[in-house]
Amino acid sequence: MRRRQPDRRPWPADSFLAELAPDDLEALIAAGTTRVYDRQAVLIAEGATDTEAHLLLTGCVRVEGHTSAGSSTLLAIRIGGDIVGELAALHGNPRSTTVVAVTRTSVRVIDGLRFREIVNARPAIAAAIQRTVSTKLLAATRYRIDVGSSSVLARVARVLLHLGEVYGRTTSPGTLIDLPLSQRDLSSLVGAAEPSVYRAITDLRRMGALTTGYRRIVITDHARLHKTADS
Repeated sequence: MRRRQPDRRPWPADSFLAELAPDDLEALIAAGTTRVYDRQAVLIAEGATDTEAHLLLTGCVRVEGHTSAGSSTLLAIRIGGDIVGELAALHGNPRSTTVVAVTRTSVRVIDGLRFREIVNARPAIAAAIQRTVSTKLLAATRYRIDVGSSSVLARVARVLLHLGEVYGRTTSPGTLIDLPLSQRDLSSLVGAAEPSVYRAITDLRRMGALTTGYRRIVITDHARLHKTADS
């Protein structure tokens, strides 16, 4: 009997799901159940004790952390091809962040015990998870360094370069950052007040480094943006 092949959607080449071998991808997909979350629906709640791993098939989610005062900070954006909730699934710890759907998002949800069984049985999946976790930790460390040591203009340029590299799509004007980010979302990623980020975006637009529209940013001059990021 011919084996069923998983539906390999056009995930970014360096995403968790895209780098898996077909057999490993099929094993993970088959182990889960599909859930579809509408915009603003909560996939994972900070402090919760569930241990499911979430494979993002389509859509976009935001990862948030909350302060003791109750305010939220945007920590990361994840899109189709990424995995979220893997640490709780592996170690059983309470959730450290909240994950919210930015757009309608399709997810394959895997029970924590089953997820651990698959990871233990398939070294390539374990290695891919280790790379994913390491990448997230390095990005978080880089983010803390950038936020604490640069001007708002340089930080905005660095965040936009990162978003363009990971989530960008080539168009005739330049690299479209294909994420539905609001001004507030971008300000949270940069770690600065919205008016300051707005002024930085305006300056970059005047330099010719980018163009903007409603929740739309296109990088038109990478060299200029890199120079600003290094300033």
